[in-house]
Amino acid sequence: MKEDLLQFIWAFSLFNRSNLITDSGEAVRIQNTGVINKISGPGFSDARVYIGENLWVGNVEIHIRASDWNYHGHQNDGAYNSVILHVVYDNDKAILNAKNEAIPTIELKGRIHKETLNRYQQIHHNEDELLCSSFIDQIPEIQFNAWLQRLLVNRLERKVIEVSLLKTLHNGDWLETFYALFVGYFGQNQNKLVFQDLTRRLPFIVISKHLDNELQIEALLYGAAGLLDVNSADPYVQELFGEYSFLKSKYGLTEVNLQWKFGGIRPESFPTRRLALLARIIPHIQSIYNNILSVKEYSWPILGSISHKYWDFHYTYNDNSDNSKKINVTEGFRNILEINVIAPFAFYYGHETGSENYIDYAMRVLENARPESNGIVKWWVRYKKAPLDAGQSQALIELKTQYCDHKNCVICNIGKSIILKQ
Repeated sequence: MKEDLLQFIWAFSLFNRSNLITDSGEAVRIQNTGVINKISGPGFSDARVYIGENLWVGNVEIHIRASDWNYHGHQNDGAYNSVILHVVYDNDKAILNAKNEAIPTIELKGRIHKETLNRYQQIHHNEDELLCSSFIDQIPEIQFNAWLQRLLVNRLERKVIEVSLLKTLHNGDWLETFYALFVGYFGQNQNKLVFQDLTRRLPFIVISKHLDNELQIEALLYGAAGLLDVNSADPYVQELFGEYSFLKSKYGLTEVNLQWKFGGIRPESFPTRRLALLARIIPHIQSIYNNILSVKEYSWPILGSISHKYWDFHYTYNDNSDNSKKINVTEGFRNILEINVIAPFAFYYGHETGSENYIDYAMRVLENARPESNGIVKWWVRYKKAPLDAGQSQALIELKTQYCDHKNCVICNIGKSIILKQ
């Protein structure tokens, strides 16, 4: 027996409620088990319970053993003085609150439905990585998809924390926030923070003054990125450095102070090449941003190969490749931006402005994007749960990382459905 299971049993009244009595012999009638508390403090709030002839309204605390009350230090914590009922599996000890008052206690041992315990044990004794693998095929598809829809919203709500932080860093400026979020994902996992630092060193309001000059855009990006060597003999680097020196002085720019990572990254995705790609997309950021705010189906201004006289033949400044490898927006990278930039930004904008249109727009972006193909998605495919779109793949990632990996079956709608089924 685990405490989360006991909380689940109490919440859904999966026990024999007849002839309930406290440890002092008073009759107990449950009018409402209360609302589970997801922050610190007693397990349930707003419970309504008759003890004897009196109706009590307040908090309920759940423990496997009554002695856990003292083990957790509740006897010294005034926050638990509001507990009206202590619900335990094994009432092994009389307990007191911080006021030295006895807490009415009921014991559920011998009252829990056997089928509930059997199904819980079947799940948690499963040696498969997916604990509910023996039952998941029995869940109707409509029910499973409804849970995925809820999980997708949960995932977007967690993702917008990043957007909110960026908005704070950029003093509430929505365009600068979008710019920082957009540029950050050019670094993916390894260089994301450095790219975001670059947007603080080089605000969009500065670089937007040079959108009609490709050389100056590149000079600003590579210069603020700290990737220009003053001693380089490369004519391209010298040209960029000359432009950057003037622009740095004009705008009072400084360079990033984080270290760029090249190790463990495919050469096509080196920061030097991603900056070249970003330089070509920067002039279109404003229009992409405007499309989102107008709730239009955005279209990418640049797709496929993008010719660059220098970076078509270089991965870094010091190499010269004989094989032409044009910088480009691959379908995979486009998917990354749709999932991690366009959708979360629109969702957060809708949340902050109170407009459902933007929230619906975020959902449509994910429904129209291809599902990801990563380790977690492939893991779900093994269980015949292949996602149809990016919205479903994001929801499946949320399900595994927030529920399956932590064995949170009793707070997962699928797990609850299996345990509740009689």
